[in-house]
Amino acid sequence: TDFIARTLGERLGKTLGQPVVVDNKAGAAGAIGAGEVARAKADGHTLLLTITDSQINNTALYKTLAYNPEKDFVGISQIVRSPALISSHPGTGIKSLADMKGKQVSFGSQSSTSGHLMPRSFLLEAKIDPEKDFKRIAYSGAHDATIASVVSGKVDAAALDITVWKKFVTENKVDTKAVD
Repeated sequence: TDFIARTLGERLGKTLGQPVVVDNKAGAAGAIGAGEVARAKADGHTLLLTITDSQINNTALYKTLAYNPEKDFVGISQIVRSPALISSHPGTGIKSLADMKGKQVSFGSQSSTSGHLMPRSFLLEAKIDPEKDFKRIAYSGAHDATIASVVSGKVDAAALDITVWKKFVTENKVDTKAVD
């Protein structure tokens, strides 16, 4: 979301003819930043750009939040859709979801939507229970670390946000021939 916020902020600043400051408050699956925005003066100068974590998932993950997603925010627009993908190192023999059984798999942080909760839901739908069917689950804490663990062979496969994958490909940080 930081890249998206900075890109949008730059364009919004040009359109409005005034500076737009992006202040990324990471942590707790967006709850820290969402809490700060909820406490900000309601003058139209503070916006929250978030993914579903802070607005939907956190209500189930945390007993208390510093904000109420239903009362403290008004949705303006969906800005982007960002699919996730599951990637494997070629030496693993993984060619399908079923092939992941018995393998070491990495997810992003435990509360990440695109890096953990969404892929986990997708796997469960495919009758693959990560807790029972994977040899080991590693939580990298970040998409960059997740993809690095696949490229290095530290884990057999991983779930990550496609924007991170594309960024790594664009910056030539992954050899697309080396990762399926």
